[in-house]
Amino acid sequence: MENPAILLRRLNPYCARAMEGAASLCQIRAHAEILPEHWLLKLLEQGEGDLTVLARRYEWDMDAIWQDLLAWLDKQPRSVRQRPQLSDTIQTLLQQAWLIASLNGEEQIRSVHLLMALADKQKLVRCDGLWPLLTLGQSQLERLRPLLDAQSDERPELQQEAELAQSHSGGMEFVGRPVGAELKEGELSPALQNALDKFTLDVTAKAKEGKIDPVFGRDTEIRQMVDILSRRRKNNPILVGEPGVGKTALVEGLALRIAEGNVPESLRPVVLRTLDLGLLQAGAGVKGEFEQRLKNIIDAVQQSPLPILLFIDEAHTIIGAGNQAGGADAANLLKPALARGELRTLAATTWSEYKQYFERDAALERRFQMVKVDEPDDETACLMLRGLKSRYAEHHNVHITDDAVRAAVTLSRRYLTGRQLPDKAVDLLDTAAARVRMSLDTVPEQLTRIRAQITSLEMEKQALLEDIAFGSQSHSERLTLIGQEEVQLILKLDELETRHGQELKVAEQLLQSRQDFSRQGETHALQQQLNGMQHSNPLLSIDVDVRTVATVIADWTGVPLSSLMKDEQTELLSLEKEIGKRVVAGARNVDSLLNQQILPVLSQQLLTHMAAKQKPHTLTLGWSDEEGISLDFNRTEGENV
Repeated sequence: MENPAILLRRLNPYCARAMEGAASLCQIRAHAEILPEHWLLKLLEQGEGDLTVLARRYEWDMDAIWQDLLAWLDKQPRSVRQRPQLSDTIQTLLQQAWLIASLNGEEQIRSVHLLMALADKQKLVRCDGLWPLLTLGQSQLERLRPLLDAQSDERPELQQEAELAQSHSGGMEFVGRPVGAELKEGELSPALQNALDKFTLDVTAKAKEGKIDPVFGRDTEIRQMVDILSRRRKNNPILVGEPGVGKTALVEGLALRIAEGNVPESLRPVVLRTLDLGLLQAGAGVKGEFEQRLKNIIDAVQQSPLPILLFIDEAHTIIGAGNQAGGADAANLLKPALARGELRTLAATTWSEYKQYFERDAALERRFQMVKVDEPDDETACLMLRGLKSRYAEHHNVHITDDAVRAAVTLSRRYLTGRQLPDKAVDLLDTAAARVRMSLDTVPEQLTRIRAQITSLEMEKQALLEDIAFGSQSHSERLTLIGQEEVQLILKLDELETRHGQELKVAEQLLQSRQDFSRQGETHALQQQLNGMQHSNPLLSIDVDVRTVATVIADWTGVPLSSLMKDEQTELLSLEKEIGKRVVAGARNVDSLLNQQILPVLSQQLLTHMAAKQKPHTLTLGWSDEEGISLDFNRTEGENV
């Protein structure tokens, strides 16, 4: 049998790290020998290797396998030896795996080679719970190599640079790198760097590349974050606000300032990374795997030569107890690192989750300093949208007017009450810009609708003719009506198609003239010509204007477009006059009371309800010498009060 030390040097870093963990497990449990079961247990715990990819492919119950392995190891005899030795079975497994790897022209042993060896020599393992791992034959595993090379952390390009020179107290050295490979000074180990790159995203790098939208109107909150991060203690900000107010955008704004160098000296070398909780939790089916991934991230942040600020968005999902990945254990991993100042974090959550998970945990709450992120007012929201307007205009290749920006803020606040600014206004403006682009590139909706109606009538006409052919009763009246409707629709379709062609021709000329500033006179004339052709029912748009934004709101909420396009200020000024037209008195002496006392008070109460965005059903008017009058707004217009 080949020297075990030589075989151990053939392991890739992933398997070598698992072997070291198996040796530690043997020593903790006082087992005399390192068995294949010890090694497989640690391979399962590490996750994202060949075994994990195969488990997802065939839907193995990894938690059950892990529990069976633990139960089997608990029954093994204990020994007073201090140095666990490699068992004969694991040496045979190593030799067989190396034989398979070398026959395939590979220089290192990976987990799939162990499975191939076990497929040929199943007696090397004695735990019955490992039977799913033994169901795959060597040829089947060979066919799965492309899948493993695409998804597994043991693929060659990730393992070539990885270095593991770990020593066990028992005197066994497990080296999983090419001989002579040394770690460069001032760099993370490839294993930790891989974990950092896989589960986090470098936001400062995106900011330097210009891939982050500019952030406006949040200078106060960003300054608060910088102040907290510059502290000596309790220097972990947590952004708390309702969904949609722009917590993530605040972090991107901080990354932009770091990239520009517009921060204190202590923050200029900082790398801001976002923790991807989805990737961190994905596939973490084995107990302890999620915690191991998080621990690797914490170790990477602590050992990084550059200071790293870790942003945890939706922090309650990683800290909240009860999730499958083990949120309580995650919180316990974070608390010591935060308390010692070894982990610098920036978190974000909503008010309800902050009260549920952070306020109830005093130890955790002490680690963070709250930064309140409120919904911006209309003026600030307009400033935010003006800062983003150029990005959306460039993306959709359309012009967005400033009136459209103000309308997006005003209408979204009034009619999209279930969401927060600026998120709802940004979505509204983005959708309006997309519609303008679509109107220039596709057939207008009006034409599509008429064509669909004509097709529907043709299908009905064909069905009626088939009924007549089979001797059914005559449908002459309906056929006559269908013919008349078809003629009307065809005439309307021809008219709209002609108008659409004319509008499109002028629109193309207008867009071309806008590119040359010396043709401003021609541009103005073409704009007037297009406006004259479109009237109040345009078939296409070249700009995102108030009407475009109002149309999107009308489609989303069902509010009539005519109501959205009214001038609210003009309506309010004439409110008292309009009420006088609708409220009819029954006697002459009541007319005087109505005009002098009732209408002014009534209009004032209506203005109050409109300011509060409420719809009144009844209003009560009272005086010192009267019992009062109650007005019911559910009455019809013709009824007297």
